[in-house]
Amino acid sequence: MMKDIPFIGDIQMRKSTLLNKGFLILIGFILSSIALVNPVNAQGQNINLTLSFSNLADPGDDHYEGWLIVDGSPVSSGKFTINSENKLENLEGNEITSFSVENVETDKVTKFVVSLEPNGDTDSIPALVKLLAGDFSNDQATITPNLGVTLSSASGSYILATPSNGGDTNENSGIWFLDPSGPSAGLVLPDLTDTDWVYEGWVVINGIPVTTGKFNKTNEADNFDEYSDNQGTPPFPGEDFLSNAPSGVTFPTDISSGKAVISIEPRVDNSLDLFQFKPLVGDIPTDAVDHTKYSLADMSDTLATGSAEFSKVTSAPFNGVIEAFLLLMGIGIVFRIKSKKN
Repeated sequence: MMKDIPFIGDIQMRKSTLLNKGFLILIGFILSSIALVNPVNAQGQNINLTLSFSNLADPGDDHYEGWLIVDGSPVSSGKFTINSENKLENLEGNEITSFSVENVETDKVTKFVVSLEPNGDTDSIPALVKLLAGDFSNDQATITPNLGVTLSSASGSYILATPSNGGDTNENSGIWFLDPSGPSAGLVLPDLTDTDWVYEGWVVINGIPVTTGKFNKTNEADNFDEYSDNQGTPPFPGEDFLSNAPSGVTFPTDISSGKAVISIEPRVDNSLDLFQFKPLVGDIPTDAVDHTKYSLADMSDTLATGSAEFSKVTSAPFNGVIEAFLLLMGIGIVFRIKSKKN
């Protein structure tokens, strides 16, 4: 029996099919080679993050840490401190111009947060004190105090008096944040009850900050009365400095020529010093008269602010050359195959 002899057309069709398969395999090889030269991680994109701040204080023994909020989860952008020239430094004291963060799903980045971390911190979650935050728009974020309230209309006043001793003695050894005409609240500040923050009153006496107590609302008493006597006090923040003086201070005293301060403190804070957020500050007159109303200056525009901006890391120049070479080589091979086919 005679075997079927393939037609010339069949041979050419099979040859064309083999060439097409070879062409597809070649394209796959070239694309795989480019991917090996410049890999793209399936989890995200490498980025450079640039930060700048105004009025951010030296954290002392603590340090700051930046966090990108990606799809609701925090991703650390790195730890840093800030020096007297307002420049960022890493924990070894070297200046930082930008932060490199790997594998970021940039389309899911929504927010930037700055936390205050304790010395020795090594965990991968933000500390409870998240002092600055801002939402990203077009890869940029304006960072402001993360208070949960606005301080656009902050104001305050106070009087010198010592109601807890029941008499008219040592009247310049106490301060009360009230308006004596009511009496009524002397502070105009938003309620901090449902936030991570709390107000604290202070008087700076001979350079030493002395607390008057912490409070959430301006029309209620604060949580502190250890320096007062026992004859009763107004239902507003304040303190008489009459007994149990802290180290470096003598009670009773005369707080005229001192400084009155309202700070905003982390609710978890146990420090004996003022936190860097001080929205209301006033110099107590040297000739201050007791039971006379004096004003506090609105300093809320001096609270720390900043900005964050990130950019995607592009291929290294050398990798780009290799990619171009592989593409040109592939194009050359394809043309040779096509020419042989024809």
